[in-house]
Amino acid sequence: MEKSKKLHYAWLVMIALIAMQGGFVGIHINCNGILFSAIIKDMGYRAGDMSLYYTIRAFSQAFAVGFTSKLFFSGKIKPKMFVATMAAFGSAPYLLMPMFNRLWQFYIVAVLAGIGFSSVLVIIPVIISNWFKKSAGTAMGLSMAASGVAGAVFGPVVSGFVNANGWRFAAFMIGAVSLVLIVVPVMLFLYVSPEEKGMVPYGYEETAETARTGSEPAAKDYQMPPSIFALAIVAIICGLIMSQFMNQIPTFATSIGYTLTVGATISSISMIGNVGGKLLMGSLADKLGIFKACSMGLVVICTSMVLFIVGAKNIAIIYCASLLFGLVYSFGTTVPPLVLLEVYGPDKYKNFLSKFQAINGIVMAFASSIFGYIYDFTGAYTLDFVFGIVVLAISFVTYNMLNKITKRIKAEQDAI
Repeated sequence: MEKSKKLHYAWLVMIALIAMQGGFVGIHINCNGILFSAIIKDMGYRAGDMSLYYTIRAFSQAFAVGFTSKLFFSGKIKPKMFVATMAAFGSAPYLLMPMFNRLWQFYIVAVLAGIGFSSVLVIIPVIISNWFKKSAGTAMGLSMAASGVAGAVFGPVVSGFVNANGWRFAAFMIGAVSLVLIVVPVMLFLYVSPEEKGMVPYGYEETAETARTGSEPAAKDYQMPPSIFALAIVAIICGLIMSQFMNQIPTFATSIGYTLTVGATISSISMIGNVGGKLLMGSLADKLGIFKACSMGLVVICTSMVLFIVGAKNIAIIYCASLLFGLVYSFGTTVPPLVLLEVYGPDKYKNFLSKFQAINGIVMAFASSIFGYIYDFTGAYTLDFVFGIVVLAISFVTYNMLNKITKRIKAEQDAI
């Protein structure tokens, strides 16, 4: 196999992964709120009843992720056809919504949406780790940031569709555009590993050993006790749970005396932090290691919680806090695969990543309502931020414990 001096094919694969993240998450997930607000207003549904769609989708995702991830990597179905099929599952609810006139119909298609989305956050990291020998963290951040960019770009478009032609037309366009956005680049560029193209990963460097054997020595996997996975789950989920506060930001703004327009601005600034944070965390992971990057990121998010509490009367401080807060999204997308990859190695981590996504889906299905109930019972969001500081502190401590313990176990296994 020869190394090409031209643009490495890994970056064409990245185009397909960016399209997947942008279509599945940026459009299907991030633009749902705009569409559903219009549906609630037009159909007269209660917001709580409509929000059950998200809960059903989350449970469907959690229960399907193990099966769909295993199917993708089994080789029983061509990867391109698999992703196209999942895109059809994810887009079908929106293509069907224009015909709906009953609430239960939305609940049924939520199952399809969950199945379609289920394995995306497993497939993308694994393909990146296959194609990128170096800059894997940066590549991870770049691909995951696509959801924030797609949501920011397509959100106003969906709003325009709703205002000009109604929510039924907007729903159809969400389904059609996302389907094309995902399927076309995937069919053109997606390959699971460089071996399928007779290539080596980006950043591959030939050594005397690889010249002799014709292949690069496989990166080592590690056998970890079950307690390590439990520790990783606590660290990761405590670090990302505040991402569920995003749905409360407009209400938070009005609760401290600002308008909904200001609330929308705070949300938009958080999205900027979302995109920048994913790129930053990926870059820091490459340069400093994922555990040091996590420690720094958690301090930044915790700072945003403090600023939200003390700066309620100063809009400039609130805007600053919202920008820093956007970093929390990287802890739900960029961080989990990099942490599990560091802990278990390039082969074993795939199974643990799918298990994490299943557990995370169930936890987040319940967590999305925590912050609203705290506000309902207390009349303010201060306790939400105090809760955030506490869970972020738990995450900080647990990540450092995980780092120390896994280093010791790895050293013991390397010495054998």
